Amino acid sequence: MNNLSCCVDAITCSIHGISLDSYIRQVLHQDPSVFNIENYGRYGYHSCARYADIKIYFNGRPKMGLCLDLRSTGCTDLVKLTQNESIFYDVFASRVPERTNLTRIDIAADDHCGLLDMGLMDAKVAKNEVRTRLQTRSHIKSLDCSGGHTIYIGSTKSNYLIRIYDKAAQTHTSSHWVRVELVMRHEAAKSFQDHVLETTLPTSNDRNAQIALLGVRVIKDKLDFIEVTDSNISRCPVSFWWDEFLNRVEPLHLAGMTKEPATLKKIRTWLEKQTSGSLALTTCLLGPEWLDKLVCDGTYRIKNEIALPLVQEIEASGLPIAVDPFADDLPDKLRETIAQYYHDLGKDV
Repeated sequence: MNNLSCCVDAITCSIHGISLDSYIRQVLHQDPSVFNIENYGRYGYHSCARYADIKIYFNGRPKMGLCLDLRSTGCTDLVKLTQNESIFYDVFASRVPERTNLTRIDIAADDHCGLLDMGLMDAKVAKNEVRTRLQTRSHIKSLDCSGGHTIYIGSTKSNYLIRIYDKAAQTHTSSHWVRVELVMRHEAAKSFQDHVLETTLPTSNDRNAQIALLGVRVIKDKLDFIEVTDSNISRCPVSFWWDEFLNRVEPLHLAGMTKEPATLKKIRTWLEKQTSGSLALTTCLLGPEWLDKLVCDGTYRIKNEIALPLVQEIEASGLPIAVDPFADDLPDKLRETIAQYYHDLGKDV
């Protein structure tokens, strides 16, 4: 690539079926003593093994396993620690014994040549001179003007988000530096992981760079700045400077990404609007035994990949969780909680 520099900027993935020490030895090929154990956690985990900005969270609920979290300089720190230019591929491909599941990956593409102009891009977004399937668009400007401003294409809660900002202003450097950042979460991250494993040569020595370039191709698929020459934007040519910045890469479309991740608000809204009447009527006709069986049978159908982000969402809000969905005796605990609720109302069940 001539003008474009790109890299993997952040990674979060969950790992199951292996101990912390074994993961550090077998996948990262490091001595566990390199990592400091710290008594804080995130995402529902209570402890963290840390080296620089490399963090491995552990000591969570049953079935949560481990969580590798590389933010800030974490990706750079991991490459430096392992001296492995293919370490991200090794992380994605590891089966220890279960597959590592990617839940978030950020790809950063940097312009140091002056191709991207923040003011021009901001104006084009405002005038809808872009071609994208991501509907939400916004920008945030620094109050003191020293931090520049940021353009957002996509929602912060969706599978895809593109963030464009003046990195030079953020880092207070004098040279031109505009960063385009792609954030892929949940199903998008998993689909990207699958594509990496299917297309990247496992014997090559620069797999980290190949992963980053695949991310740039996803950026091309998700966003084009255009020159308006036709009322139909699908026929408008791509702005020359945008194609030059991306080095005219071919777009990479990851299929099956229309479904957004579940949130507690979405689940509650669906239950309240679509099922409350049917549940009430059926309980009237069949009695509370039917409802009890329905709820308790449902505990065996809870999917960990859906439950874990919702648990993290609740914990991040500071609210207590009524019943741990990962408890081994979940049906009994759920019954006890419901019984206690009615007991507190003075209506023993």
